[in-house]
Amino acid sequence: MKESNKPLTVALRGMDSRTVKTMKLFLFGPCDRVAEVVTNPEEAEIDIFDADIPSSKKILDQFTSEQFSKPFIVLSVMEYEHEKALFVKKPLNTDSMLKVMAIAKKQLIEIEKSNARKAKFEQIIEVVKDDVAESDVEKNNNINSSLSGELINKYIDPKVADVLKEVDDWFDF
Repeated sequence: MKESNKPLTVALRGMDSRTVKTMKLFLFGPCDRVAEVVTNPEEAEIDIFDADIPSSKKILDQFTSEQFSKPFIVLSVMEYEHEKALFVKKPLNTDSMLKVMAIAKKQLIEIEKSNARKAKFEQIIEVVKDDVAESDVEKNNNINSSLSGELINKYIDPKVADVLKEVDDWFDF
């Protein structure tokens, strides 16, 4: 994610050119440059869908049926419910958009932290695999003893180590 004072990047999914232009002006002007519209959805930190536009609704349905890893905002006259959707009722107003953008920014921070934890966790698993592969198999016949021992304490934060010790039964090598 970008620095906190920089605008978020958003993709306006399935919207026609007139709607895109209106949204750009809304995000730039009344919303005080809270977000910058990008054309490539992969470059966007947040996706915005208009559930009242058929093409956008179709993309939204596909998006929510797949695994997604970033916040998304749904604009609609009717209530839209999805456990991870950030909903803004139309007609749009500045306050509701700014509130939802602030929530999306918090979600991005949490996603970034989670991705960093996953990356660190994968590094630890590789170290453990290497250590076990290089050691005497009879001495280390149980990977759980390695996970709950020195290796975790050596490579990660103690709070994370405690969590890993609780879930060490997940590993099946």
